[in-house]
Amino acid sequence: MPLAIVLRLDDAAAAAVRAVAGRLWPEAPPPEYPPHVTLIRTEDEGAAPRLLAAMRALPAAPLQIRLEALRHFAGPPPVCWLAPAPDSTLAACHAALVTALAGVALHPHSQAPDWTPHVTLFAGQAQDGPVVPIEGWLVAAELVRFPPPVPLARRVFIPAA
Repeated sequence: MPLAIVLRLDDAAAAAVRAVAGRLWPEAPPPEYPPHVTLIRTEDEGAAPRLLAAMRALPAAPLQIRLEALRHFAGPPPVCWLAPAPDSTLAACHAALVTALAGVALHPHSQAPDWTPHVTLFAGQAQDGPVVPIEGWLVAAELVRFPPPVPLARRVFIPAA
């Protein structure tokens, strides 16, 4: 089963993301997993110990995120998602994990230059364009096995004093 390291949004930002999804497609089935940014994905379930260790390469404090545009992946099926503002810290987190996981077969979408940071809204199509920005925090990293999504480990980020 596939594994992923994801960054979870704070409760307020997650609620705002769900509200956007609900406005775009009110009949959409509820998501199986809370809003997040996927940093790494692999099909190698045996790599779980390496992924767990690699999570230490992530910062200890929450990361700010600003979701500011509606986009889609063509599919099939098409996937509607929110794009964050360009952020060197998020890119550095991804790069640190790729480095820490050298030798692990990563999903092609987890590798540069194909990795696209995003928060999935639903499988379906919507018109690309700007949205009312959602400001929030990435407050925890999780190691997740799917489908269905099952968190295997969680690292909560501690705000700096």
